[in-house]
Amino acid sequence: MTKRPLQLRARHGEVIDHPAAGAPMTKSSYNRQLVRAILYRDGPASRVELGARTGLKLPVLTHVCSDLIDQGIIRETVAVPAGGGIGRRRVLLEVECSGLGAIALAYDAAKVDVVLIDLLGVVRWRRRFSGPFPTVASLARKLTQAVEAARAASTFASGRLLALGVGDPGIVDRSGRSLRSVNLPGWRDQPIREMLGTAAMLPVFFDRDAGFEALGEAVFGAARDSRCTLFVTSSHGGIGGALLEGRRLIAGRSGSAGEIGHVHAGGDLACPCG
Repeated sequence: MTKRPLQLRARHGEVIDHPAAGAPMTKSSYNRQLVRAILYRDGPASRVELGARTGLKLPVLTHVCSDLIDQGIIRETVAVPAGGGIGRRRVLLEVECSGLGAIALAYDAAKVDVVLIDLLGVVRWRRRFSGPFPTVASLARKLTQAVEAARAASTFASGRLLALGVGDPGIVDRSGRSLRSVNLPGWRDQPIREMLGTAAMLPVFFDRDAGFEALGEAVFGAARDSRCTLFVTSSHGGIGGALLEGRRLIAGRSGSAGEIGHVHAGGDLACPCG
């Protein structure tokens, strides 16, 4: 039986986030990620509001929030009431975005790009490793080297570098393997999540590059208020795409749902992927 990926859900069942597959997930870590995800998505909220959104009981929520404050992941701020500050001030919680960061990695046959970014979207450091990469092994080594370089360049405090996100140019599966890519000859069944998770020492979020681009539009851009989205991308590497239901990326049976570049449009020219 196939195990479904764990999802963070708000009180009424709405999917909030998708934790990195394979990462240890206890009940307490789930609660911490849920609170973090809701505050990051919706902005500052009181403990009462968080309780209503998460369904967590107040003693549990208080403990979770205290842990996150001690870790420097969230902070308390005071909201002045409308109308000239008359009335009781509310203590709100918000994510400490500038002090938290992640590594983002994308690659193709010509280059490997890696950046350090904070949760405000500010790029703190970036580097490009240019190809060509003559063998599968040489590209795999360069991916590991890029992640190690990003870790070495990080100025985030201990424990504040949260995760590694990896955008793959081909087709992936939910176990974290890159199955194949049109533009990477010989690239088959590569254990990217395992390999780069070891190098990064962080949870790894791994998916198709077009899928991450589509999720970016769903969270921050043109698809933010859309229930269903078809995302299309075009570049020197070809045409790609992704399907979203709300903020959930649809993988499909083969992991390639929405990849319109693989739709046959006539003619007898064979796709390099076979």
